[in-house]
Amino acid sequence: MRKKLSLLLACSFIIVSLSACGKKNDVDDLPTVNDKTEQVTTERNGNNATTSDATRGDATVKTAHNIVGYYEGSNTYVNELAGFKLVVDEVNWNFLSAEEVAKSMGLEEKDIKDLWEGKKSPYDQKDSNMAVCAIAANKKNGSNIIVDYYYVSTDINKETTSQYYLSVAAKRHENAEFKTVKFVDKDFDALIIPPEEGSTVTQVMYATKVNDLIVIISFSLNEGDKIENIESMFKPLQN
Repeated sequence: MRKKLSLLLACSFIIVSLSACGKKNDVDDLPTVNDKTEQVTTERNGNNATTSDATRGDATVKTAHNIVGYYEGSNTYVNELAGFKLVVDEVNWNFLSAEEVAKSMGLEEKDIKDLWEGKKSPYDQKDSNMAVCAIAANKKNGSNIIVDYYYVSTDINKETTSQYYLSVAAKRHENAEFKTVKFVDKDFDALIIPPEEGSTVTQVMYATKVNDLIVIISFSLNEGDKIENIESMFKPLQN
């Protein structure tokens, strides 16, 4: 079972392969940090029950509310926990179905569907403690946006912050830059990793802690996509 926070971070920085070859990424093959981090329990916190019974799929409209977010039509993902919505143009950018998310991240399709349909919650992710909420992808150049949660156990590692979470990821990369950014009208911790030698991909991760969940929005940006343009796809929810 993947227990270490450093290994969980690999899920957030996977570059989803969306080319015609349909290559599947193997999380276990990615390098990890040799930092000792607390193990996370997976007991359910009753304060955050899910209620959605809808599913995301081609031409499916998802309107039931869910702690991991829900869809309005086929082009809008809403995340009430972090207070934002993500709108794709369905020309260059599209949302992945549960099947596509499972294939691209090496997960079981049933696990994704159960999470999105509200049959499981982020507190039921016993193997990784990482809940994949949504993925949007630019299928022309391979850029992607991943929204997921990391469950911070209230019993063991409740002091883990979003800044610490990103600091573990930063140790895997030279030239990583920390900053605080204003995103969807809120302050987020941010980690920016410029392209490494032989790569054209810029990796960016925004994170914030809400109750006992760290909300992570990861961006893998190929040439032609800039973070400023990607941010414009996100809108804050009106209170």
